[in-house]
Amino acid sequence: MEAQHESKLCNLKMPEFASYLLTYNWNKHHLLLEYEILGDVRSLEPFDESVTQWSRSFLDILENTVDRCSENHVSITIDLDSDKAGVRFFFDFNGIINKTDQIENWLKAVDHSRLVVNEYHVDTYELTTVISFGI
Repeated sequence: MEAQHESKLCNLKMPEFASYLLTYNWNKHHLLLEYEILGDVRSLEPFDESVTQWSRSFLDILENTVDRCSENHVSITIDLDSDKAGVRFFFDFNGIINKTDQIENWLKAVDHSRLVVNEYHVDTYELTTVISFGI
């Protein structure tokens, strides 16, 4: 199953984003990252840079606010079949967040470029957010 998701990730034609996700757990982080791709693969090449930058920034702020002694997990689900008009990226965190206000402020204030933060929920033990863009 993991190999199928890796293959789908690479076939999205988002080399910078794929490289970031594939190698994330190789480095020392306070988060364990996993991902899955749902639906039929298509090229998302025009969004590679913006999705990668957003994801890097988001995971950096998240990593700086989590309890470093806890098990912290982030799951990214890329839903290619969410609707005909776009693709949705679900970020789901479980662990302990020490500074929920910092993440909430970042989600409200950051320039999300070509991406739309559709919704989010932040509390001490979980965080969910959905970003999307039109195709």
